Amino acid sequence: MTDLKPVTLARDRFGTSPISLELNGDTSCTVNVAIPQFDQRVRNHYATDQGSKDHDPPFQDFGLVLTMNRDCLLNLLQSNETLDPTIKPLLQKYGALIIRRARLEKTDTAASQRNIFPNLKFHYDRTISQGNYYSLFFRDPEDPSHCPPRTSSTLITSNAVIQLEAQRSGQWNGHLQPWYDLFQNTDVKNLTGDILLEQTWSEPEGTGEIVILDNSTVMHASYYRQSKGYPIGVRYLY
Repeated sequence: MTDLKPVTLARDRFGTSPISLELNGDTSCTVNVAIPQFDQRVRNHYATDQGSKDHDPPFQDFGLVLTMNRDCLLNLLQSNETLDPTIKPLLQKYGALIIRRARLEKTDTAASQRNIFPNLKFHYDRTISQGNYYSLFFRDPEDPSHCPPRTSSTLITSNAVIQLEAQRSGQWNGHLQPWYDLFQNTDVKNLTGDILLEQTWSEPEGTGEIVILDNSTVMHASYYRQSKGYPIGVRYLY
């Protein structure tokens, strides 16, 4: 088993160029920011919208991607229902953590659900008042349905983008709702890597992938790139 080690990430170490980190033994990973200068991208996208300057996004850079050099097991939980505390500061800084070529220990997948939502229905899974507001999504290579790459992806963006897009589409009523149908008449491919972070679940057959996000600061949606695809694994953690 390979444990994910605490990583201290300073903003000036990142841009579009990845860095490499050594973990245990012969395991290493490449780390890069998914969407550098996210705050400026959001301002540019909504620059002509009335009131857009009042809603600065909370993330300077959005999404942190760890790509392991080989498929490995990761222990990401402090206990059965609690996320490792070393990961939470990364979510505060980057909104979402994507880990490629990694799988959870079997005991950590046992209590999971399998979910898929309607296309482009942005939502949050849990609220702060519920306590377990961290969502951990995973592709489990030991589940036969998860072996091939998924034909649908997961889109993630900040609550600020949700608010601005809801205002633009006439769905904003003054506070954040549990879900919105957004970007329905938009070519989403033009927005990924700009104001939307896309996890494509496209690693080769039999490869594990993990996404962790904080439901208090981001929303996510299924995106049917080719078809609906299989339900992804998910756990809700404290």
